[in-house]
Amino acid sequence: QICRSAAAENHRRMQNVDYVECQASSWALAADGLIQLLTQRGVGQGQVLGVDAHSSHNGEGGAAVFCAHYSMLLPSLGILNLRYMRFEEVVEDEHNWATISKRATSKLSIKRAISVTASSSIDQEVVLCCFYYSRGTEKQALQEVSEVVAPAWKDAAERLITMVEAAGLCNGQVQWIDAYWLPFMKGSVALSAYFC
Repeated sequence: QICRSAAAENHRRMQNVDYVECQASSWALAADGLIQLLTQRGVGQGQVLGVDAHSSHNGEGGAAVFCAHYSMLLPSLGILNLRYMRFEEVVEDEHNWATISKRATSKLSIKRAISVTASSSIDQEVVLCCFYYSRGTEKQALQEVSEVVAPAWKDAAERLITMVEAAGLCNGQVQWIDAYWLPFMKGSVALSAYFC
């Protein structure tokens, strides 16, 4: 009975999910703009569900895009205090990608992470951004990451679900999942699950 009422409350809170999106000429401007939009909407700590990076090559001049999903029905733990770390580098193969991912996760350390998100950028460049709360919430253990690469999104999703189930994770342990395509993947797509 208690589990059902908690599940019902979580379901109610997720009915009111909204999002903001910021497109700019650079990843830094897009990230800063996204944080400004969330702050203007009165979003607090604990209300951001996730942040996603993607490129827009639609001829309008802005190639860097971040969007954030949030719910104002979730409890606010105070002022947003949202920050990010950005890694923009040329990635030629899986080894380069693994090195950047490991360095980003290491720098994230025990900060209260919201999302780690990746996108292709210019030419062979890749951007990897870690969004986190700068203060005010309790620290968390270092996240673990499971990544799958597959020829299609459906295959990647099925493989990731199998991997997460095999790891014995419980409801609530997966913090976010990021979907991306990177230039060196040559026709494949990837999903990463972050959990603790």
